[in-house]
Amino acid sequence: MKITRPKQHTQPSDRHRIWKTRALNDKLRITGKGGFFRLSKNAWALSYLEYMQMRQAMAAYSDFNSENDPSGTHESGQFNVGNWKGIWEFEYQKKGGGAFSPDPSDPTVTTRVLHVEVVPEWW
Repeated sequence: MKITRPKQHTQPSDRHRIWKTRALNDKLRITGKGGFFRLSKNAWALSYLEYMQMRQAMAAYSDFNSENDPSGTHESGQFNVGNWKGIWEFEYQKKGGGAFSPDPSDPTVTTRVLHVEVVPEWW
């Protein structure tokens, strides 16, 4: 009787992909490295101090839970800075532009874009 070994999986597991995507998202959100920021018109209107406070608030955000982060990848969040409130959310584009990335956990095929929208607090 010949014993055969199970085939080795060459693709990372779903849990590994979630962990890797989360790590890459956190890296861009916290350090500003590993992708691009796309700021709304109102975000561009912030003063330098308000912009830096916004970046600090985004970096410090840690209120991820199963309700606001069901995928576990830290894809979005919110913040308050002065008289502004804001939201941020990741988009995963295919390298070279155009369509969505086939694998957000793979930086060789993904361009990570962090969208930031701010509105006056009274909005």
